[in-house]
Amino acid sequence: MDDADTSEVDLASRQATDWLIRLQEAPEDLDLQARFQSWLEVSAHHRSAWSKTKQAVDLIDAAGLGGAPKPAPEKLDFLRWQRGRKTGARVRPVRRLALPSVAAAIAASLLIAVAPAIVLSLQADYRTATGEVRTVALADGTQITLSPESAIDVRLEAGARHVRLLSGEAFFQVAPDPSRPFHVDIRTVETAVLGTAFSVRRGGESARVALAEGRLSVSHAATTASAQDVLEPGDIIEMRWDGSIERARRAPDDIALWRSGWLLAQDETIASVVDRLRPYHRGVIILNDPVLAQRSVTGVYNLADPLAALDAVAEAHGAQVRQITPFLVLVSPA
Repeated sequence: MDDADTSEVDLASRQATDWLIRLQEAPEDLDLQARFQSWLEVSAHHRSAWSKTKQAVDLIDAAGLGGAPKPAPEKLDFLRWQRGRKTGARVRPVRRLALPSVAAAIAASLLIAVAPAIVLSLQADYRTATGEVRTVALADGTQITLSPESAIDVRLEAGARHVRLLSGEAFFQVAPDPSRPFHVDIRTVETAVLGTAFSVRRGGESARVALAEGRLSVSHAATTASAQDVLEPGDIIEMRWDGSIERARRAPDDIALWRSGWLLAQDETIASVVDRLRPYHRGVIILNDPVLAQRSVTGVYNLADPLAALDAVAEAHGAQVRQITPFLVLVSPA
């Protein structure tokens, strides 16, 4: 595509967004609908841009990502006015601009979106961005490798060492120090070690601990005080917040294979694999079919190319991956 075509596509995309706002504002305006149809018929770029814009909005609504009712007319006016300021485009006069209430609504929406990230920034001593793998060395000699979109809080004290996994996954290579036990906490789940290598993953419903070397104990506040599991190399334990437990085994060398750029799935649900791929993709991945989400998958996938990994997972079950926009990907049945 040459520069002229690219410019026309970009312009069509901006115009499609404007039409979406106008049509939502005045759904019964027959003259507006006629002008919109005329715009559609001008070129294939217009029709393609409208199709992608409408499809993206519909998919986000269907997946529950919008979460809020459609903007009121005065908010749509305000958005159009804002957009005109940024692009220099001509827009119709703003008629129902309730600026204070709109500003408050926008501020509230932004707060809902960014507040968790702000809180995480305040709590975390170390964080990683999307696609970033980082190894940090603590003052006691312990090394911690963080997977993408992970965060930890560290407290090294005279009689103990504590790390809280706030999000994501981390691999620990703990420096031995019998006088200062090492603890990793994830909500109500705690691991206690003296010197060992293991990974811990924090999910939405559970914590998962996998041991590569040494020994460690894992306890859960939702179970009885005496209920502690002692792990041997290759042991994996997943503790749900409700207290239920699942156990598995894997070759110790395969623990935290993501450190080498690979995702190893063994009889995992597609939903779980997609969750593990999301931190490696700079955009939104939507899996909105509950039957497909619960199907089982086994394989090794390249984390350097998360979209290719998604393709491989989908292909194994006759599903498909569609890139709706550069930042919106849909995984669905074929």
